[in-house]
Amino acid sequence: MNDLTEKGDVKSQTYSDFSRPKCPFYGFNIILNRNLMIDTEGNQCGLIGDSYAPCQMEVHGDKPDWKACPINTRERMGKLDLIKDAVVVIPRGLQKGTSLSHWMDYILSK
Repeated sequence: MNDLTEKGDVKSQTYSDFSRPKCPFYGFNIILNRNLMIDTEGNQCGLIGDSYAPCQMEVHGDKPDWKACPINTRERMGKLDLIKDAVVVIPRGLQKGTSLSHWMDYILSK
């Protein structure tokens, strides 16, 4: 998959310049009433939305990996399928953001 790229007046920036675990929700806070997922630059799990919660895999000493995550269930994937084209992800380094659908494809293809 191609890198995420933002073109601006100053320069073109490619998201591949930044390192990220194989989890599209690692280090994010999801704000559903605004359809936003904002990079917190930490280890927050973006799917535990009631309050700050660290990545459950990291807590147990594992590397974050969406495919192996206990939060990645069929029920949750069904819910994500309903919103993934509406939610805008704004990762560190990109000001405009991209759809959650595109972000998931990008992170999981690495």
